[in-house]
Amino acid sequence: MLAPMRSDKRKNPELVECHYLNFQECKGLTGRVHVMDDKGKIAEVSITSKKTWKTRPEIEIHWKFGLYEYGEETVYPDKQQAFFIALD
Repeated sequence: MLAPMRSDKRKNPELVECHYLNFQECKGLTGRVHVMDDKGKIAEVSITSKKTWKTRPEIEIHWKFGLYEYGEETVYPDKQQAFFIALD
């Protein structure tokens, strides 16, 4: 899939090839990763924490963008998530 970077403020931003991560790739996320925001643009966020459970298979990943934007995303093993991406 093609999407522009959130930081690219040009009139015609350059499109970047990317794909969504699967459950196993999301399980190993640390540091800074790329995500697809609500407007269809790619942003680079910091992973602040990951939460797992012994009785449930899902992962709860908390992230931070900039100074004031925080969020969390729950990733399930049987569903395709549409938030964390990898650049090709």
